[in-house]
Amino acid sequence: MIILLFIGLIIIVGGCFYSRKVHKKVFVDGILPGSDNLPGIILLFVLIGLNFSPWYITKSVIILTGVLIIFWTLKCQLA
Repeated sequence: MIILLFIGLIIIVGGCFYSRKVHKKVFVDGILPGSDNLPGIILLFVLIGLNFSPWYITKSVIILTGVLIIFWTLKCQLA
């Protein structure tokens, strides 16, 4: 549980430092990873969606992911 809470916190902090400059560096070349398995294909479609979204939406998705990890971890632990 502590590991998941720590991962969620790191994702939130990383999302807070995500900026327009970082977004342009990551998605400027349009180079996206390829994969042969199902989780990799899902990740590829998520990255394609984030590629076409503005940087502030990507930042919100990153922060929300961290919040959801913490929420679900605490919810499962207290249930």
